[in-house]
Amino acid sequence: MRVPLIVPFVSLSFIAACSGGGGGGAETDPVFGGSLPEQFNMLSMFSNNTPGEEDIAPETSLTGTAEMSGNVYVPLDNPGTNIIVGDMEADFDFSRNTLSASATNFNEYEFDFDLDGNDEVIVGSESATLLYEFAGTLEGDGIIYRNDGPNGETVYLLAMGGEISGTRDFGALGEQGFSATVSADIEGIFLEPGQNLQTLGFVYDGELIFDLENSATPLVEDLFYSDAFILLSE
Repeated sequence: MRVPLIVPFVSLSFIAACSGGGGGGAETDPVFGGSLPEQFNMLSMFSNNTPGEEDIAPETSLTGTAEMSGNVYVPLDNPGTNIIVGDMEADFDFSRNTLSASATNFNEYEFDFDLDGNDEVIVGSESATLLYEFAGTLEGDGIIYRNDGPNGETVYLLAMGGEISGTRDFGALGEQGFSATVSADIEGIFLEPGQNLQTLGFVYDGELIFDLENSATPLVEDLFYSDAFILLSE
């Protein structure tokens, strides 16, 4: 069943928070990401020039095919300051209104930054410390919906799933090996703030189910209306 665009485009909650709430697509002084690992480059690009509604890609740009790459970002509730980041690729076929995607090279970082009195990121305070590296791949397919967004934008739905495995710290449960089943339903929009087509997608449903080596009870990370998102560009 078709799910309407449930996260308003203008909210961009995580990105806006990181960038001090910029917007409108205007060029600004760099405010985020100068000291972060490579997997945060896409987040830095969007945060330093947060897209606005005027940057939504016109229909004339959504023809033929487009190959995009970037990252998926999954902030974790447990322990609360960590984020899992994966490398992601997606192929969009605008003639068939379909897409396929895969994500791999997942890593967990402890992510932090300081805010000033105006709740803006203090430049140079950002940090992302690599904690763990995981094996595994997520894959999925989706459908492009023409002129179906709240303001007539073209949007898409993408369902991804797979498994990742490794070792990480589970707080009170300690450091354990795990295998995790991942499901993620993503809704996205196409942007064209410059010469390249881009996409911003929100994870509106799904879950991470961690099966731990020393526990009979799985640990579930709910992705329903979470802050998880994807950022891709041609």
